Amino acid sequence: MKKTTLLMLLAFIGVFFAQAQDNLLTNGDFEQGQTVWEGNAFNVQTDGGNSFNFADVATAGNAFDVNLSQRGLDITEGESFTLTFDASTDATTGSRTMIAGIGLFVDPFTAQIEEVTLTSTTQTFTLNLTANFSSTDGRVLFDMGAETGVVVIDNVVLTADGGQSTFDGGLLSNGDFEEGQTVWEGNGFNVQMDGGNSFNFVDVATAGNAFDVNLSQRGLNIVEGETYILSFEASTDATTGSRTMLAGIGLFVEPFTAQIEEVTVTSETQTFTYSLVANFSSTDGRVLFDMGADTGIIVIDNVSLFLDDGSTFDDGLLTNGDFEQGQVVWEGNAFNVQMDGGNSFNFADVATAGNPFDVNLSQRGLNITEGDSYILSFDASTDATTGTRTMIAGIGLFVDPFTAQVEEVTLTSTTQTFTLNLTANFSSADGRVLFDMGAETGVVVIDNVSLFFDENGGGGGNDAEPMVAAPTPPNRDANEVFSIYSNAYTNQPDVVFGAFDVGTQAITEQDIEGDTFLKIDFTQPDPQFLLVDWGTTVDVSDLTFFHMDYWIDTSLTTGLIANPKFSNHVGDNGETSGFGLTNPVNTFGEWVSIDIPIADFDFEDPTQQRDALRQFVLTVVGAENGVRTLFLDNLYLHNNTVLSAESFDVNSLAIFPNPSSNFWNIETNNATISNVMVVDLAGRVVQNETYDSETVRIDATSLKSGIYIAKVTTTNGTKSVKLIKR
Repeated sequence: MKKTTLLMLLAFIGVFFAQAQDNLLTNGDFEQGQTVWEGNAFNVQTDGGNSFNFADVATAGNAFDVNLSQRGLDITEGESFTLTFDASTDATTGSRTMIAGIGLFVDPFTAQIEEVTLTSTTQTFTLNLTANFSSTDGRVLFDMGAETGVVVIDNVVLTADGGQSTFDGGLLSNGDFEEGQTVWEGNGFNVQMDGGNSFNFVDVATAGNAFDVNLSQRGLNIVEGETYILSFEASTDATTGSRTMLAGIGLFVEPFTAQIEEVTVTSETQTFTYSLVANFSSTDGRVLFDMGADTGIIVIDNVSLFLDDGSTFDDGLLTNGDFEQGQVVWEGNAFNVQMDGGNSFNFADVATAGNPFDVNLSQRGLNITEGDSYILSFDASTDATTGTRTMIAGIGLFVDPFTAQVEEVTLTSTTQTFTLNLTANFSSADGRVLFDMGAETGVVVIDNVSLFFDENGGGGGNDAEPMVAAPTPPNRDANEVFSIYSNAYTNQPDVVFGAFDVGTQAITEQDIEGDTFLKIDFTQPDPQFLLVDWGTTVDVSDLTFFHMDYWIDTSLTTGLIANPKFSNHVGDNGETSGFGLTNPVNTFGEWVSIDIPIADFDFEDPTQQRDALRQFVLTVVGAENGVRTLFLDNLYLHNNTVLSAESFDVNSLAIFPNPSSNFWNIETNNATISNVMVVDLAGRVVQNETYDSETVRIDATSLKSGIYIAKVTTTNGTKSVKLIKR
């Protein structure tokens, strides 16, 4: 493939419009270009067919000095909203912060905001915001002027939460402090409210013993040896910056036995979750927060305590995924199980940076099949000293050539749960899960590793498949058809599906009732497109209609499109123009026939120039990553003309009336009908009768309204036809 052809093709593939139906914003994915948004940071750019907002801050100042906003939003104080967006910086900047949230567009500029930290890896941020103002001209805002460097923003969605959910504190009462100054006790008990949200606020003036400033909830039935999950949100203010406190469970009276953890809070709200094995028994146990050892503010909210039901961690295809069995099963020079607070995990501290695989943790002996999809999930973090670092995670071969399907993940000092959707690019009965962490120095903590076979991920055949063939095309004049793939017409020579090893290569041919069609796996994020090339340019300017039959039944339906595109190559030296059709997928589990004027193609070249047609591209992509299987048949251009009845061969059938509410008549021309089998679109046989006649009547009175396929067997062969019941 010419370089220009590949670049233009890849640019097309990135085009994808998917936006939540309840998004309060317009042009949140910036695909509509320089519209709706405003601010001196509003600058839409396009790369690889994807549009996004790009800002490069040259001089640091006030955060609001460089701003991107969308106003005109109806915001009511006390209501909850969820703001989601993708954001990153570039490799040169490395890391920087910005402010995101909702607020007033005019003085006093009241806002509910959070500071987020961007890295060169695109992250999806989700902020839960309770409005502290009311306005019909509210806005979503991104303030990025406090630091220099690049900020890339995309896929911005704001949704109303539609009512407040009841917080579940588990064994605790008033864990979200919304009931005010009740249940809790201690000199650190001080409920405050901001923006409709209640929380506990303490400002420690003098450092001393940790227990000198305490928040507790007592009266809990705690049993020694049982495991409890304590979760809470905590932060400090920007002035304090960072400080520690103790959190855990314990006795309320001497000897004050406790199972506690020291946590470090920052000015960014974090969710802390600890698994605590009780080292005491009491019916008057307590949850405790001791915060007197350091000065400064501590904000605590959404505290919950649950008894761990003791169920075994489900690690799927793995063993000892939670490392609670100790130093067994796993291997590699990074295999080092440690325990803290009753919880076991793997701990590695990389002293010297080198190849990623120089420091490795693996579990082998896994039966992995190429094309199948797997879900790898794990918790991981680094320490505060390291701050942030990357590692590689995935599945692969344990021996040469070490083929692997991996992703790079970025760790921070806050424990994150990573979930990777992986389609195996190898087969082995001795496959492995791998973590390669040798490329950077610093601590890596890994826990709760699981690997599951993804039954809904496609994986080369897990999606449903059609039970009937695609509708048979009409008899058209061969001079008025350009066929890329169809049994009904003569196909263009030298057509290659998956051309140049670009795009999906998971393409196989299947057969139903003598009709062949293609089974194609589309993997998102890559490769999510099919490239078809016929090796030469063809002038089809005189053809005015496009036809394609496809069948898909997948669980990954959100925002799904199957967009066809043709590529014109004047001079046969790469794409000179192209024209595509936006085709949202709304029908599943039955054949869909697209037969439309080429003039209806709605993106790229509005003239649909096709005097040097060379390639066809089908992009199948949605809002969810995974593998989708699509079946393709009868792909051709034509002039919307059909030969007269005299031109049909003896196998042609006449069906009337169709549609019908009572019966269908089926007649042949000089052929005897011996059997008619009627099936619904799920493949269920609803009628199956034998005959010996050139004319038969099919009773439709007992059938539900819908589409059916009749397989008609005659002395001259078998043919499938579509029947419509009113």
